[in-house]
Amino acid sequence: MSGHPSDWIRIKGARQNNLKNLDVSIPKHKLVVITGPSGAGKSSLAFDTLYAEGHRRYVESLSPAARAFLNQLEKPDVDSVEGLSPAIAVEQRSGPPNPRSTVGTVSDIHDYLRLLYARVAQPVCYRCGKPIRAHTVQEIVDAAVDEGRPAAERSREAPATPAERARETPAPPAVRVMVLAPVTLDPQLDFAAWLAGFRREGFTRVRLAGALHLIEAGVPEPKPGEAGDLAIVVDRLTLAGVDKQRLTEAVELALHHGHGRVHLAYPGDERRPEQVYSRTPRCPTDGVTYPEPQPRLFSFNSPDGACTTCHGLGTELSVTAERVVPDGGKSLAEGAIVPWEKKSSLAFHRMIEQVAKHYGFSIFTPFKELSERHRQILLYGSDAEVIEFSYEGDDSSHRYSRPFEGVIPNLERRFRETESPAVRDDIRRYMEERVCRGCAGNRLRRESLHFFLGGLSIAQLTQLTLDAAQAWVRGLKLTPVQAQVAEKLLQEVSARLGFMENVGLRYLSLDRPMDSLSTGESQRIRLATQIGSALSGVLYVLDEPTVGLHPRDTRRLLDTLLSLRDAGNTVVAVEHDRDTMLLADWLIEIGPKAGEAGGRLVAAGTPDQLRADPGSTTGQYLTGAKGIALPAKRRQPSWQKLTLEGAG
Repeated sequence: MSGHPSDWIRIKGARQNNLKNLDVSIPKHKLVVITGPSGAGKSSLAFDTLYAEGHRRYVESLSPAARAFLNQLEKPDVDSVEGLSPAIAVEQRSGPPNPRSTVGTVSDIHDYLRLLYARVAQPVCYRCGKPIRAHTVQEIVDAAVDEGRPAAERSREAPATPAERARETPAPPAVRVMVLAPVTLDPQLDFAAWLAGFRREGFTRVRLAGALHLIEAGVPEPKPGEAGDLAIVVDRLTLAGVDKQRLTEAVELALHHGHGRVHLAYPGDERRPEQVYSRTPRCPTDGVTYPEPQPRLFSFNSPDGACTTCHGLGTELSVTAERVVPDGGKSLAEGAIVPWEKKSSLAFHRMIEQVAKHYGFSIFTPFKELSERHRQILLYGSDAEVIEFSYEGDDSSHRYSRPFEGVIPNLERRFRETESPAVRDDIRRYMEERVCRGCAGNRLRRESLHFFLGGLSIAQLTQLTLDAAQAWVRGLKLTPVQAQVAEKLLQEVSARLGFMENVGLRYLSLDRPMDSLSTGESQRIRLATQIGSALSGVLYVLDEPTVGLHPRDTRRLLDTLLSLRDAGNTVVAVEHDRDTMLLADWLIEIGPKAGEAGGRLVAAGTPDQLRADPGSTTGQYLTGAKGIALPAKRRQPSWQKLTLEGAG
């Protein structure tokens, strides 16, 4: 065994699980495959000894405060392990299910997409469908200054010649601009005291319903409907030779007091309509204002971006009619509506009888024979229609009028409001997980779904398969300004999509929940994520990475493992695949059999060395000296078949 001692990981006296005081050396910065019969001790060596000791030592090197947040693995039963690097395990064991984890979030691709959409996507009004935009302070100032230039000067690109200047008409009067901050009146505050607060800040005028008023002279109380047309006059300027610093400060102050909005009015000039600008995207037609496009706006794991109905899960628990009325052949009197069966209150049953009387049906009619309208009223309530109810007890009686709530709204309200786990568990029996009604399963709030790039919202993009998303990235057409901002982000997204394709996952979509994947798929996603992190000097321990792969994808996965090795890492894989073993730099065979008959080092070396070793069972299979013959007689196929319908 040659090489500098620092080029090897040396394990001495490994006795973890069924290992028999094993001594073995593993070359660093190589692709190493540990093979042998199932149950021989491969995982005990790779994960329970090699990875466990590497992880334990790394955690022990941290401060006590940091160790408190990390899982500390027990020291494996081994005499010594020398030459270890920080270790990362990429196992087939999946962690606890997390409904918020998707292929996109785990692979970090969604983080880059959030930043991409926050910087270059085009917002569209969700009401009228027209493109909308935000304005910077400089853009607002430039627009005002441009309004102050004569029309002939604004339309002419080249400087005027002396002859042209001689023919010009006298300059029109200087344009005046009024910088306004639209404000919202708090109805709980005293109007005069509220205005006095602005006066103390140095403001002298307000505009109410189109008329200017001096705060000092008193401002009339807004009439109903006028409070929405209330603005503070921040400054009044003449645009001819305007002081741009003063105009800029006025716009910034108006944006501050106007909660991101500023109005530029041109008093006495009917040719120039009042302009409304917003620091955040705003529709001039419908007045719809979007939040500032930050990456968190496109995250369903953030309160800023998550759908307010399902809180970013894409699904919601809702009461279903099928569970509330499992047997439509029963009448109300016979307990057709199951949640009402336990109701023993006479007042409640009297209320149901009065609902039936009000709408003209019988509580003794089977539920399925009631009219559609009557069934809907019982299930979902009477909406705004008021019903007269009365109750007469032994000692009291009273009358009241109100709409009928309906069994399903009643259960859903109680489920939201109750603090009793028992009540929630009882109501959950009538609920099913369904696609969210608020976001149609897209997880994001309405505004987040109306930013488009390349014709797709971020939700539509994440619904594409990985190879289709890669084609979208490569075919994206951007303006020069957008391209300058998005270049690095698109490179990262494309590279990580490529890593995912290389591990055989091109058929997945970025919005696919992680808890719906097989353990092999989850492992390969984590493997692709590690490649994207571009670490070096790390010990990677993998658990049969080729399991479940189509043979055409195996070579691409192996190229991925080689790229990890070439980046300066040590890759140790527990594997049975022939192609992986032949491509490995070093093979370690554990055996010779499973359980108590295993746990020993059978052979170690390059693939050629194992093929030349007569004591290596793996080597004999690699040379073809041993093999698994096809059966001489095949079982005849049966014409019986199992048919699946409606599988989601």
